[in-house]
Amino acid sequence: MTVTATVVASCTLTSGNLNFGNYNPIGANAGAALLGTAEVTATCSQGACAQVDIDPGLNPSGSGNAQQRRMKGPGSSSYLGYDIYKDSGRTQRWGSKTSGSTVSVTGGGSAAPVRLTAYGSVPAAQQVQVGAYTDSVAVTINY
Repeated sequence: MTVTATVVASCTLTSGNLNFGNYNPIGANAGAALLGTAEVTATCSQGACAQVDIDPGLNPSGSGNAQQRRMKGPGSSSYLGYDIYKDSGRTQRWGSKTSGSTVSVTGGGSAAPVRLTAYGSVPAAQQVQVGAYTDSVAVTINY
């Protein structure tokens, strides 16, 4: 009797929210970017290799690798620019596979999830209308 089985690559992904809090473009910290973080957790079958993408969101400006992420605010043309990075120094933009700026993970099985941090930044001194600003980005895993 021959007994066989094939273990397939499988991954799951969860992500937290990126909340920047209050933004004051003219206050004491007007010269500094507003920073925030969110946790992204990938769990893949042992040995599975995957790429974690974050798309440009619902309100991007520009095209290609130069796309700027923007949160939409009150009014028809109120946007607050921001971006998401792979590193704590906020120098390596986290994007999609088409931009070549994804994060790679290798699975260690269900007992070994890979925890990643998405580092967000809202550039300083943007002159925007008062109100709440939001965006939604798709975080996906490709394996």
